[in-house]
Amino acid sequence: MLWPFGYILKGFKLELDIRKHIKDKEEENREKFVAEMITGQVKATDKSFKFDIEPWRDRFDGLRVLFLVPGFDINVRYKSKIKIDRGHIHPLGAGLLATILRKAGCEVKLLDIPVEKMTNADVINYITEFQPRFIAVSCWSPTAAAAFALSDEIKQTHKDIPIVFGGPHVTAFPEATLRRYQSIDIVAPGEGEGTILELAEHFHSGLALKDILGIGFRENNELIYNPSRPRVDNLDDLPIVDRSFFKPDGYLPLPQRYKRLPTANLVTSRGCPYACTFCFEAGRFGLKFRAQSVERVIEDIKYLQKEYGVREINFWDDIFLVNKKWIYALCTALEEEKIDISWTCESRVDHVTPELLKRIAEVGCYSIFYGFESGSNKLLEDMKKGTTVEQNRQAAEWTAEAGIGIRASFILGLPGETPELGQETIDFALSLPGLDALTFSFATPHPGTDLFDEVRDQITLDEEEYIHELSRYTQWELTYVAPGYKNQEHKLYEMRQQAYRKFYFNPKFIWGHVKKIRSLSDIGRYYEGFKLALGVSM
Repeated sequence: MLWPFGYILKGFKLELDIRKHIKDKEEENREKFVAEMITGQVKATDKSFKFDIEPWRDRFDGLRVLFLVPGFDINVRYKSKIKIDRGHIHPLGAGLLATILRKAGCEVKLLDIPVEKMTNADVINYITEFQPRFIAVSCWSPTAAAAFALSDEIKQTHKDIPIVFGGPHVTAFPEATLRRYQSIDIVAPGEGEGTILELAEHFHSGLALKDILGIGFRENNELIYNPSRPRVDNLDDLPIVDRSFFKPDGYLPLPQRYKRLPTANLVTSRGCPYACTFCFEAGRFGLKFRAQSVERVIEDIKYLQKEYGVREINFWDDIFLVNKKWIYALCTALEEEKIDISWTCESRVDHVTPELLKRIAEVGCYSIFYGFESGSNKLLEDMKKGTTVEQNRQAAEWTAEAGIGIRASFILGLPGETPELGQETIDFALSLPGLDALTFSFATPHPGTDLFDEVRDQITLDEEEYIHELSRYTQWELTYVAPGYKNQEHKLYEMRQQAYRKFYFNPKFIWGHVKKIRSLSDIGRYYEGFKLALGVSM
């Protein structure tokens, strides 16, 4: 009478085998697709164009253009109770557009407002003196409220100076931005290299706005949105960013993010082939992955060393180690060119191997930022991270063995998380070897991400009000409460503060850094690091 149960068990095992086969096949196809995206074997679904500055060179006869980069207080960003005055990085997006217009004959100024420590009144006085033909504002969601307020104030005294908004926030919300803020004349979502030249042509020679791809504008009280602009095909065609736009002594990194001064940040790629639910780059606004050539990156580094004496590079690409062949070629080039540089980068845990880590350590890499995100396989699967807790630990162990430090990032308060799962993530983070820095961000549902779509029915604000509130979305302030934390969201703040205290004030951690002190500058750096750790732990 037991034989039916035997068939049931065999059938159940067969179903499990089929499911495993399907999952393995899906993973195999995903890895193949990612590899093909990186090597360019998959054709981009978005149109692209070749950027060429030569037809525009010296065209605009000194047309005056002012770039504004509003910012937020670093202390607000990290919720630090102790004031710190560092952590800004060169705004390369605005810097690149300013460089392009300078080569095209414009007289260009760039104000990185928080670095210059300018008030809105200071900016308006500067505008009065400079009298630009138009103003271009770089806008991120966390800086959006400050940017909009500044735009409104500028229009009160300079009604005839057109204001153009671009940047990630505008890319996500071009219609809402133009509709809500009357002080903004033009929005330019997406990649702006081609757009900024044609806008300059409009203000210089009268090119009709309706003929400029990728912008929205006002005409006779009507809002008009032109078709989108193609992406830049070859990033090598873009000029090297002119760093003279940036205040020389205004960009001291956070204590745990440098080893030697001066430092500079570089971004060598755009786009991402992954599908993490919380990430804007992977959402509906994500772009095809494109990277500069190794030769172009070496050219950038040599320029920074020659002109500014840079001794350290922070590669800010989200997935810098994605293409192993490219990375090995970069390592070889750094050796052949005898380039003495320390550097850091960011990576996914499934992009590293012991061999790769050893190789990059040999040519100056001393720290890697990993987005581990969670200590729960269920949550990693829910966020479509494509990695596991086991891979997280393995990458940390391999990295520590290679003598490379780790800056670790985790997310708390994800959908499906409970205080117990949150504590599981914290315990996992505290158990990893080789960590030099540890951050816990709160799950932040940015519009344009799958996470936002997933929790949209839990957000009470209408979309336009929600967008306006995004300046609070620094990932350090709780803006979304997962059902598992209902009526106990205070636990998230408490858990994070306790985790920081356990990590940063662990005698073993402190002694490990004391042993690394080699100079007076090291003492100063660790003192600033202690202040930051104390500030975020209080």
